[in-house]
Amino acid sequence: MVYIQGERSAHLSFIAPEDSCDTPRLVKMMEYFAEQAGEKGAFNILAEVEDSHPALEAIRRAGFSIYSWQHIWHLPDASKVPAVKSDLWQPTSYIDETAIRNLYQSLVPPLIQAAEPFLSHTPTGLVYRQDGEILAFVEAISGLRGIYLLPVIHPEVKDVGALIRDLLHVLPGMGRPLYMAVRSYQAWLEHSLVELLATASPRQALLVKHMTLQQRVSVVAPSRLNVLERRRTEPSSSIVQNMASSGESKTVS
Repeated sequence: MVYIQGERSAHLSFIAPEDSCDTPRLVKMMEYFAEQAGEKGAFNILAEVEDSHPALEAIRRAGFSIYSWQHIWHLPDASKVPAVKSDLWQPTSYIDETAIRNLYQSLVPPLIQAAEPFLSHTPTGLVYRQDGEILAFVEAISGLRGIYLLPVIHPEVKDVGALIRDLLHVLPGMGRPLYMAVRSYQAWLEHSLVELLATASPRQALLVKHMTLQQRVSVVAPSRLNVLERRRTEPSSSIVQNMASSGESKTVS
């Protein structure tokens, strides 16, 4: 398990040896990871497991639940793909944060947002503008063995194929391979990736184990509060009127 201090989520990295994934002790190990992650400050643990892997059911028995599915696509080398006429992607800036947040919240299902909420800091990556409006954002996570892309692309994009092709030429890959994660809610992107001759990994289940429980709290509307407040004061008013009509001079507080 990997956890970076201050981050919201811990991540289940790998289980070894792989042939021990069906042992009952795996559940106890997952529970121990959850305890350690919670003590360090994580709100949840995330994991990605192939849907045919024997560890999937064991991890679910440990309290993990599936919140989405994805394929990881290996993009072709930029030298094999013709470049588009102009750069479609531009680096993000601090003034783009609100527009990117709105794009994320409008396209990403609530179940996924509960597991992976929008970044609390200014997002870094690339944005695409169409008619002056941001309709696509991609976060690029760089590593020694490649660059991992997490896109959020609006269906209103006119030529998504050109948009993906342009990524191959604007990212400073320096010879490293590019991988794109396509979540189930954006499966329509896969048609363009097939045309690009990208190759997909087996389908993966995205799992989460929450360390905190969300609770619903009832809130009385302001209009309802006013009605209750009036009802609370009405009895004392009627008492004063009744006493005045009977000639009594007592003071009622």
